Amino acid sequence: MIKKKSQNLSPAKAEILGLLCAEGSYYKYLTVYNEFFKNRGRYYTIIKNVEAIEFTNLNDTLLQHFRELMLSVYDYAPKPTGVKTSMKIRIKKKSVIKDLLKYSDFGCMKWRVPKEFFNSHVAIKASFIRGLFDGDGSINNNYIRLVSINKIGITGVKKLLKSINIESRLRGPRPIRGNRRPQYVLSLTKPNVLIYKKKVSSKHNTKLEKLRMLR
Repeated sequence: MIKKKSQNLSPAKAEILGLLCAEGSYYKYLTVYNEFFKNRGRYYTIIKNVEAIEFTNLNDTLLQHFRELMLSVYDYAPKPTGVKTSMKIRIKKKSVIKDLLKYSDFGCMKWRVPKEFFNSHVAIKASFIRGLFDGDGSINNNYIRLVSINKIGITGVKKLLKSINIESRLRGPRPIRGNRRPQYVLSLTKPNVLIYKKKVSSKHNTKLEKLRMLR
C-alpha cells in the first residue's frame, strides 16, 4: 500500500512528475511465453500483464535524486538498471503507478502539466518545473531552453512559468529533417533566467553549476 502522505500533492511528488514528463514512459501489455516446470515435466503457456513506468537518464546524480524523491513520497525506490549509455529506473509497483497516472500519462506526446498545479502554491509549481527542465532542458550562456514535440505539454509549461512570474518565449513548429515530428522551443532569457535561478534552481549537478555561473 502507498503511504497515506503520498496521496497528497507535495513538492517532492511534483518534482517526480516533472522528471517523468521529461524522461518518463508508461507501458502496459500482455506477454505470452512457454515455461518448463521440472516438477511436472512439461511446458505451460504463461500469460502475464506487464505494466511499468520508466524514468531514463544518463546522469548518476539525477538518477539518485529521483530515487530519493521516490523513497520520500512512496517509501519505494527501485534501483537503476541498464548500461552506462542507457540507464533507467523502472517503477513496477501497481499502487505507485496508479497514483502517478492520476496526474498525467507519460511519453513524449502524452505528458501534460497536471491541471492541479495551476492552482497550487509556488513550491509545487517550481518543483514540477525543476524536474521537467532537469530532465530535458538545457542551459547555454544566458539562455534556458526546453525543446519538445508536444505542443500541448510545452504550452502548459509556458503558462505555469508565467504563473510564478517567469516570462518565456515559445517558438515553433520547427521542421525537422526526415520523418521526425516538428519541434517547439521554449526559451528564457535575462532577466527571467535569473528569476528561474532563484525560484526554481536545479538538482542536476552540471546544470546547477551552469546556473551558479549566471550573473
